[in-house]
Amino acid sequence: MSGDINGTRSTPESSRVRPRANIANILQVKIPEEIAEIDKLLASPVCSASLARPGTTGQQDTALDNLCRAGISCIVGQSNDQVPMLCAPSNESVVALINGLGGRLLKMRKHTSDLDHLLTLSIPVADSGFDVGVETRRIASGWLRRLRDDCEDRYQMVADYHSTRAAILSRFVARPGYADFLLAVERFDVAQLELFKLYALKIKNSYEEILHFCRSNRNHFN
Repeated sequence: MSGDINGTRSTPESSRVRPRANIANILQVKIPEEIAEIDKLLASPVCSASLARPGTTGQQDTALDNLCRAGISCIVGQSNDQVPMLCAPSNESVVALINGLGGRLLKMRKHTSDLDHLLTLSIPVADSGFDVGVETRRIASGWLRRLRDDCEDRYQMVADYHSTRAAILSRFVARPGYADFLLAVERFDVAQLELFKLYALKIKNSYEEILHFCRSNRNHFN
């Protein structure tokens, strides 16, 4: 097996072509495509429109407001044991953002994992002394792993939206105060919508930081 003058094991050029080509494809094609998709998501009506009251639209919203101000309970059904059941269907704006954001988080997890894997393959198995290129790739690899883990955590929070919302609703099932119930769910939806928009912006910023880092250190990724 051949090696360079420093004793570092060299890799045949043919075996390096594919990882380097795949890295270039992710940086030059995949990530810019994802940034464009996130821009579309952030510019969509889902992110710019005000949230409707949970489960209401138009005149229904005004009617419910009047009921709540009058302190009248709004019971839409009863279970077999006569416990009041209050209904607040998932907010369409939040659900639409979840659907778009979930896919973006999964894509980012894949891209960061792939980049980490490809950069790891490009690090020599053995080296002697300090090498700027090798150290740069190791720093990038550690950073990408943290981003991947962060994506997994954020994806879980997005996936937990419905169960968390359901837990809030369950506290009000046997209570007659619909105004408090409606306000609690409404504030939860508003908070989640703003949080998920921040997630989308965070993904875009992270992608741009990855591109900036790799372009600034492109001489060390050869």
